[in-house]
Amino acid sequence: MKTNLRIFSRSGISDISYALGNILIAIKDYFVEEDQYLKFIREKLSSDYNLLIEIINEGRKKSVLISKDKLRDQATRVVFHIVKGLTYLTKPKDRSNAMLVNGVLEKYSLDIINYTYSNQTVALDALIKDLDKEEIKNAINESFSFLNEYIDNLKHVVSEWKNELQVWFNKEAESNNNVSAYELHIQLRNTINRELLIYIEAMSISNPDKYSDLERKIRSIIDYTNNRIKKNMQK
Repeated sequence: MKTNLRIFSRSGISDISYALGNILIAIKDYFVEEDQYLKFIREKLSSDYNLLIEIINEGRKKSVLISKDKLRDQATRVVFHIVKGLTYLTKPKDRSNAMLVNGVLEKYSLDIINYTYSNQTVALDALIKDLDKEEIKNAINESFSFLNEYIDNLKHVVSEWKNELQVWFNKEAESNNNVSAYELHIQLRNTINRELLIYIEAMSISNPDKYSDLERKIRSIIDYTNNRIKKNMQK
């Protein structure tokens, strides 16, 4: 006996994304132009599906931003730790130069990596500016020029971070929706269950010659999706 066509209520965003993407492909191959209701539902779901994918992609872009921030933190730690180690050099001149550079870093402290995004950016810009002062550069070049490589890397990742942040801000400014992926996936699931699947189920009974094949394909998609949901619930 066939079960009712329904996507389980415990579905996640990826479940709905998978199911709807495949349902839209299945519907595309069927008489949509002559079935005005099916055409209406397909267009409605297609529009919201595209929005869901857009929101998901924006989330992935934000994850890139987080990744860039981690690189920025790591580069900052490396500079701080190397300079701290240099303060134990035995040659008086080298140790004196190391203490001079370390004094610049201690002005900010390694807590800089725990600042908010914007405050950290301002503080790192100021730190880099201080490290570029002639007295500091001369001390570095005189006793441990290899440190320049790590400072240059810090400058690079800070620049990369700011570029990525600007891209993110631009995308946010262009976005006209405030709906979350979670809210949208619930809306889509309800539309699929209450409008599309009920209709397909009814039409496959009243007009099997025309709709039974489509119902079979969609049922296969729904069964696979629900099995995914069951497995996730058991983890």
